[in-house]
Amino acid sequence: MTKNVKWIDRSLYDAPFCIGLCLSERAFKAELKKLKVPRETWPEWVSPVHDAHVVTVSQESTRTKLCFVCVDGVSDGEAMLGILVHEATHVWQAICEDMGEDEPSSEFEAYALQKISQGLISAWLSGSKKKK
Repeated sequence: MTKNVKWIDRSLYDAPFCIGLCLSERAFKAELKKLKVPRETWPEWVSPVHDAHVVTVSQESTRTKLCFVCVDGVSDGEAMLGILVHEATHVWQAICEDMGEDEPSSEFEAYALQKISQGLISAWLSGSKKKK
């Protein structure tokens, strides 16, 4: 398991929206600290009743939105792939909300979900390879 947040390429569209995969609470908190997110605004890590969730944090100084895909305690590869695609959907929903896009075309949505999912899977795989 990687100890750092793995940021994925955001070339879906040019916007101040960064997407990162975070596989540990320690890495999540370290990244929030590194990014100077005020501690009192830190979101909760993954709830004990869930395997994953998406956290969006606004960086007011840079006018950037940080979208953390937080996954905890998933060791099965197939389950992880499913979770990453599921969470990519929530990332896409956050991006649409940020753009004010209520009804994106189905093709735009499909490409976006593919791009976000591939980025998350690639980040996960690159961290898994370092582990071996």
